[in-house]
Amino acid sequence: MPRKKSIQQPPLDSFETIIGNGITQEILLVELRDETCPELGSGKYQSDKFEDRRDTILMELLDYEPAVQMAALKSAASFLRWFNETKYVQNPDLVDGYEAYTIKGKLYKSVKKHFLALTHIKNN
Repeated sequence: MPRKKSIQQPPLDSFETIIGNGITQEILLVELRDETCPELGSGKYQSDKFEDRRDTILMELLDYEPAVQMAALKSAASFLRWFNETKYVQNPDLVDGYEAYTIKGKLYKSVKKHFLALTHIKNN
């Protein structure tokens, strides 16, 4: 007997926006969701877990002085050192399943990208 299909919960809000200019315009649908109406999909819970961890680290990094922020994001190795020196090592929920190569690779790239975007928005 086949399994019952999961029903996708509607987002909190959604809207369309146009990105690009001239011939390369594209209509993009933006959905606003939180933990009460997560998007369903295979492995989606893992990406949600990663994004929660990244956001927690970003908020902590934003509390530091600009010199510490730049030193931590200078390279993947310096990010790993900063990560190991902070309180995150004692928080098993945050570092569970994260090896050094994952922190230096995927997590570092994501934190740096979002940190630069946040500081750009903050400064403008």
